[in-house]
Amino acid sequence: MTWRTNDTLSTTDCDYEVVIAAPAAEVWTSIVESDRVERWFFDSYISTDWAVGSPIHYLAHDGTVDIAGVITSYDEPNSWSMTFEAHWSRDGSEQVAPAGEVSWTVTDEGGLTRVCLDHTGIPGGFEQAQEVAAGWPYLLSNLKTYVETGSPMRARVTSLDDA
Repeated sequence: MTWRTNDTLSTTDCDYEVVIAAPAAEVWTSIVESDRVERWFFDSYISTDWAVGSPIHYLAHDGTVDIAGVITSYDEPNSWSMTFEAHWSRDGSEQVAPAGEVSWTVTDEGGLTRVCLDHTGIPGGFEQAQEVAAGWPYLLSNLKTYVETGSPMRARVTSLDDA
C-alpha cells in the first residue's frame, strides 16, 4: 500500500492498493453489500441505492452517521466513487471536514483481485485527516483478511483506538 501527501495544496491525497486472493466478484460484493461491509469497516453499514447522485451514508448501529456523501460514479463490478464527509469526532465536536472524494477500483488479475482506493481532497487541519490516513490501510488489510478467511482481523473494532 502506498500513501502520498501534497502539502502545498493543504490537502492530503491517498492512494492505496491491495491484492486479494479471491475472485473479483467476491471482493466487489464485500465492498458494496452492507451486511458484508459492516464485517470489516469499523462495524459500520452502508445505506444507499447506488444511483449516481444518490446519498450514501456509513452508519453506526445506533444510526449515527460516521461518513456521508453522494455517489458520483458507479460501474458495477469495476469501480465506484463518492464524495466523502467525515462526521465522526473524537473530541465530541460537531465539526465536519469539507468533502473529499473516495474512488474504489476492482480489477481481476486471473484469480487475484487488485483493489485500488484513492482518497483525494482530505482537508489539512482537521482531526479526521490523520484518522483517514491511518484508517484506510487498516481497513484494506481488514477487507483482505475478511475476504480471504471469512473473518475480519478483529470481530468488533469500532474505532482506530481499538485497532
